[in-house]
Amino acid sequence: MVDNQIQLDEAKKSQDKQPLKVQIHSCKELEDCFKHHAINTPGVKEAMKAFIAQKKTDPLSKFGSKDYPLGNHFDKEVPGILHAGLTHDKSVFYRLSGSGDTRHIHLYGIYGHDEAGFGQPPNIKKQKSLSKKLGNQEFED
Repeated sequence: MVDNQIQLDEAKKSQDKQPLKVQIHSCKELEDCFKHHAINTPGVKEAMKAFIAQKKTDPLSKFGSKDYPLGNHFDKEVPGILHAGLTHDKSVFYRLSGSGDTRHIHLYGIYGHDEAGFGQPPNIKKQKSLSKKLGNQEFED
């Protein structure tokens, strides 16, 4: 009986150490944004690679200090949407889902403060328009 409990405990420990399977999903909007910003904004391509590498290793970890929920209009259209800073002005918009040993990361796009309607002054119409656009994105499997 004791041997069985030890074996169960060891099996649980090894199961707890199993790495999460992380699947990255993209949409056309991300492809378009990435092409534009990777060419026109220094550091975006490298930061995006680092973001994906970190999230594949630990999807729940924060990518720097500017990785948090968007809220407002965005959360109404895409519940749980987050954004993480890639450069001073550009952020990747994404959503985490999944449970158990598999996590899914849906990448929506890369936007600057003005593009997303967060500039000074904030532009609510841009925020609403972009949030609806993101809510209508279709992802590959």
